[in-house]
Amino acid sequence: MGYHVSWIAPPGKDGGMDVLAWTDPLGTKPPRIKIQVKRRKDNIAVDELRSFMAILGDDDVGLFVTTGGFTKDAQDEARTQGCGVKVAGSRKVAGSGLTCNITRG
Repeated sequence: MGYHVSWIAPPGKDGGMDVLAWTDPLGTKPPRIKIQVKRRKDNIAVDELRSFMAILGDDDVGLFVTTGGFTKDAQDEARTQGCGVKVAGSRKVAGSGLTCNITRG
């Protein structure tokens, strides 16, 4: 896809972001892509999705991927924020998940 990964979180607490990527190698052109990845069986609740959305800036694109799923409230929250929602179980997580293109202003 042509993205340049500038940071990957070390194991442990990451502050809500696991990967930071850019469309250019120097990281000077928007959008900046922030990715959160969760490997677990339970669903992501709306509060956890909101915490991730709170770290997105004006020119950021957020991608939240989980091997579990998303609660109905989390899916509804993403939709009301202008996000396209794709929920994928562990078999379809590659290229799927919850994708949020949010402009904060």
